[in-house]
Amino acid sequence: MNTAIGYYERYLNELPDAADRAQIEGRLADLRARQTAEPAPAPQPPPAQTAAPAPAVEVSSSTPGILPWALVGGGIVGLGVGITFIALDGTCASGSAKDAEGDCAELRDTGLPGILFTAAGAIALGVGGYLLLSAEGDEEGAQAFLQDPVVRF
Repeated sequence: MNTAIGYYERYLNELPDAADRAQIEGRLADLRARQTAEPAPAPQPPPAQTAAPAPAVEVSSSTPGILPWALVGGGIVGLGVGITFIALDGTCASGSAKDAEGDCAELRDTGLPGILFTAAGAIALGVGGYLLLSAEGDEEGAQAFLQDPVVRF
């Protein structure tokens, strides 16, 4: 009711020459009379919580973070770039990748960067793989990988 009274009073203040001023004043008087006659309603208690709280999720401290995955991804990219550079250097040396002018100036000297990218990619992939294996609680598997890194099928 307080809200309605406030709106009516605001209306009358903003439009002092309103055509229906007498009618609005009558409604205001009626609302104020009802407000004093009725006791204020007791505040309602908040509804009882019926849903059970969500079960606690146990987070393992050995969950791998982003670093091992970034190393594995970077290692794969490094291997791909390195192998591509080595292959381009090989095609330039064999003479099959010559441009319109008959030389392979754009592909010259890609062998050493290829070897460096391949080595860095292999190291990153190995370290990332080790971190992933050790983070999953498989310390024995990680130690065995370090002692004998050859994959057998």
